[in-house]
Amino acid sequence: MSSRGAITLALAAAALALAACGPDAASRAAGDPLELRLVSQFPRQSILAAPTRFVEEELARRFGERLRIRAFYGGALVTPEEQLAAIGRGVADAGTGFWIYAPGRLPLGGFEYRFVLNDPDVRAQAAVKRRMFETIPALGAELAAANVAPPLVFAPLSPYLLLSREPIRSLDEVRGKRVGFTPVEYVPLFRSLGAVPVLSPASEFYERLGLGVVDAVLVSVEILYLFRLHELAPHLLDLALNTPTPGSVWVNLDYWNALAPDERARFADAGRAAEARYLDLLEQEVRRARAALLAAGVSVSRPSDASIRAWASRLPPFAREWAAAMDARGLPGSAVVDAYVALSGATP
Repeated sequence: MSSRGAITLALAAAALALAACGPDAASRAAGDPLELRLVSQFPRQSILAAPTRFVEEELARRFGERLRIRAFYGGALVTPEEQLAAIGRGVADAGTGFWIYAPGRLPLGGFEYRFVLNDPDVRAQAAVKRRMFETIPALGAELAAANVAPPLVFAPLSPYLLLSREPIRSLDEVRGKRVGFTPVEYVPLFRSLGAVPVLSPASEFYERLGLGVVDAVLVSVEILYLFRLHELAPHLLDLALNTPTPGSVWVNLDYWNALAPDERARFADAGRAAEARYLDLLEQEVRRARAALLAAGVSVSRPSDASIRAWASRLPPFAREWAAAMDARGLPGSAVVDAYVALSGATP
């Protein structure tokens, strides 16, 4: 049996098992008790699960005993790659969403990864992505096609930085280096630099650095500190290469549609409150991680603004190239790029 077939059977079995534990949302009358099956592929107390954990807490405040939440953290139910399918198929009612784990089914949702050196302000990026979903129907439509409702939360990461085993003082020095990262969207960029892209989840970076499979990894500072990557790669190129908003909390569309209007409003309000709490936590975690890296003796290189501008001027127009490819598929790539440029001031 193929791995895809095995995943499909596993998800179907999990859905049946969980459905037997409680009523289907679609069969519930308005005002009846609610049950929410919540999943995250990340440990409950990690920064990556924080948006989901905060939504859980905010919903509990708004619904009280009327809402029974059964939460499954740490990949207890599904893997990162299965998360979209699990929520869409009703294995879970809601959970952690990451656009970068489903680029094939959600080709538009990771649009901001195409903008090198975009605004490093995480609060601005979260606000822009929320506004994008409010103004570009196709972004919500591709989630709806996967049976997922409009996102509750928009959760950015801090700017992606380059952490390496040996010193790398500019991106020109990555030529010939094996660079690990998760978003497939970065492949064209690093190929243009002459590097060898190595795709893998951040949870595998430590092992790959230790075995010498990669020479460097591209990762946010809070994530590299979470996984203790600086123990194996003590050199940091402090260049805010890209500041994305990959995280979210997604809800099964059937579950969402079965909610009464006032219940959906409470879910949406809980999402906004959770997002605000997450942004506060993210800024705290970034400060803590940077202080810890300096205390651990990690060497930090910061290119000059002039050298960054000169380097950026030589790059291909990645966002426009991506937009043209999406347009050719009948998707509104150019409209997405134009809207992001207008809202964020980024250079396409």
